[in-house]
Formats: sequence, structure tokens, C-alpha cells
Amino acid sequence: MKKAIYLLLVSMLFVTACTEQAPRIAKYTDLYAVKGTDSLFLDRYTAVSVEQDDARPCLVFVFGGGFIAGERDAERYLPFFHYMVNQGYDVVSIDYRLGLKQVVASGDLSPENMMLGMTRTISMAVEDLYDATAFIVDKADEWGIDSSQIVACGSSAGAITVLHGEYALCNASPLVQHLPAATRVSFLSPGRSSKWARSSAGHRSLRR
Repeated sequence: MKKAIYLLLVSMLFVTACTEQAPRIAKYTDLYAVKGTDSLFLDRYTAVSVEQDDARPCLVFVFGGGFIAGERDAERYLPFFHYMVNQGYDVVSIDYRLGLKQVVASGDLSPENMMLGMTRTISMAVEDLYDATAFIVDKADEWGIDSSQIVACGSSAGAITVLHGEYALCNASPLVQHLPAATRVSFLSPGRSSKWARSSAGHRSLRR
């Protein structure tokens, strides 16, 4: 009996210790853009049960789904979001326009139409990624985010979007104008991708 009580007390202490170590995670939703009939939202996940004196890095996540489906808050992504929050990041999961839905709905699935449709679809997704990033930068002080430490990653079509976002940055695409001046953003993983610093005059310099 004494042994059972002892084991119960140890188990309770262990559960309490684990609970205290894991910060409570809050989720906040904001509308970051309206484009035609599409209202684009983002979800921010942040730790709220610990003191946070320093500005935090931010991980922007782009969901997958072949550019025809997917949700920014799909349950399968939540363990990853929570893990990254526990590593000290704020995680922002974004909506983006699913341009390939229109191509499929048109019924014209010829190689030529699919190629043109995919090009437009990726440009739309990258533009939305940039606009979401600009929204985060604008809210950085309010949210306690370090705007010089914003990185992006994605799943499937989201990963393609992030890769093309990096490609557009490195090749000075006109889409880059959707990003705010005087800030640094990095697409792909920290420490491995190029980092562009945009001056207030709109010039860009490559940082590695």
C-alpha cells in the first residue's frame, strides 16, 4: 500500500513538472488581405505562460494540398507548430490563394493550359506569402517578433511556394515589391538561404 502511494506521488510530481515546463500556447487569427472574393487569414501561435523579454523569431508556415486544397490549421500540422513554439519561435500559418482550382474547374487539362495555370498559381501563392510576411513585419513590435528573424517553410505545395519565394528574392522579381522596405526576411531554413535587406529607397543587397 505504501509503495503504491509512493508511486502515485512520484507520478503526480512528474506530471506537474512536465506541465510547468511546457508553456501554454495561444492562437490568434487575423485577416491579412482581401483579394477579389478571397479573404486571407493567418493564425499566430505563441507562448503565453512564460516571460518573454526579448523579441522572438518567427516561422511562417505555408500548408500543402497541391494548390487545390488544404487548410492552414489542419490538425496534422499542430504538433509541429507547438514544437516550434516550445523552441522559442512564434509560428504563423497563412492562407494563400489556390490558383490551380480554377484551372481544374475549367476542364482544360491540356499540358499547355496546365503549364500556364501552374505559373500563375505559383506567382499568386508567392505574392500572398510576401503580403503575409509584410503584415507580420508591420505587427512585429505589437506581437513581440524580431522582424530580422522571419523565416518560412512549407509542406508540399507550400514548400514549392517558399522555394519560389526565395527564387524571386534572389532574382529581384517584381513580386518583391510586396515585401516592406528596410527589413530582412529569409525564406527556407535559417542559416542556409540568402537574406535580402531592402533599403527604404527600395534597393536590395544580398546578405549571407
